[in-house]
Amino acid sequence: MKKLLAFKLAIVSLFFLLFFFIIVCVVAVLGYSVATENQVRSLETIKKDSYVLNNDAYATKYRSLLNKYLFDYGYVSLERIVWYLQATNNVLNPNTLPDNLWDDAYLKNIDTESKQMIPTKDMCKKVELINLLPPLLNRQDFYNKFQTDFNNNYYIVDLCNEDFRKEHNSVYTESLVYLPYMFPLKRADYISTTSMVNEKRDVKLDLSEEELVSTNFHSGWDFSANAETNIYSICDGIVESIVFTQNENIIFNNQPDPKNSVGNYIKVKCDLTNDIVYYGHLFPNSASTKIKENSVIKKGQFLAKVGTTGRSTGNHLHLGLNTTTGIRLDALYFIDFNFNEYID
Repeated sequence: MKKLLAFKLAIVSLFFLLFFFIIVCVVAVLGYSVATENQVRSLETIKKDSYVLNNDAYATKYRSLLNKYLFDYGYVSLERIVWYLQATNNVLNPNTLPDNLWDDAYLKNIDTESKQMIPTKDMCKKVELINLLPPLLNRQDFYNKFQTDFNNNYYIVDLCNEDFRKEHNSVYTESLVYLPYMFPLKRADYISTTSMVNEKRDVKLDLSEEELVSTNFHSGWDFSANAETNIYSICDGIVESIVFTQNENIIFNNQPDPKNSVGNYIKVKCDLTNDIVYYGHLFPNSASTKIKENSVIKKGQFLAKVGTTGRSTGNHLHLGLNTTTGIRLDALYFIDFNFNEYID
């Protein structure tokens, strides 16, 4: 009788343990699902196609900052830099300021632990912009003071003003956001940033005037690296297309006619965000043998190698990022510079 009772108690205990385990698993799954949903929702604050209209005026100084601080500190956008310099120095044209103030603007806007920009809301409180510049809609004195600069297309970047943000589709964050991607090159292989997304450029290519207009409004980031440097997937996802149409790794202007404008590229659709990543100007026949169209790829997995195919002036990776609806995004906003797990 005692043995039977003990057996029944054991069965009941086992049932409750199993029930408890199932409950824990369900809660964990639901918790993960909610957390993931919140992470994805937080990304909507930076899914903007905003940029500084006259960015070519700042490009040289800004690229210098990126080449100095990007890997060690993380990414600060040009829009944030220009805003901060104008707000804290009461100038319209930040190019008149010394280089050390540009350095200071970059570092003051970075959360060093997460390696991402301090939320806009917090920075607005820190610089008290409203006390430094007149209200956005009442700035005639300020405009008159800097009329020459305004004629040269400089304008006030007012990230703390809601009307300005709506007009320019500017990024405004109230907290740190989830960064789902990683940088596509190893730090030791990265040489420099040569072009930024939405940059107005003057690249000399053997193209028609119409083609030059579209080429010189840049659709992504360019990172220079030596030929045949490994490129890695910035996200978990599905390979949408692998296009290799050029067999020689030569710059566009040296190509024989008819020139190849397409070159070699790979597109990947990221799992978490559904964004499309474009890796361009790839070295001929360098695609990983482990991937094909519609295959699954892991974050950090080897994709292909750096080249100078298509409309290119030298060996570099062109990194583009777009939503499925075609909105051009700033890929560096989404990159976690603390993540460096590469799979060769």
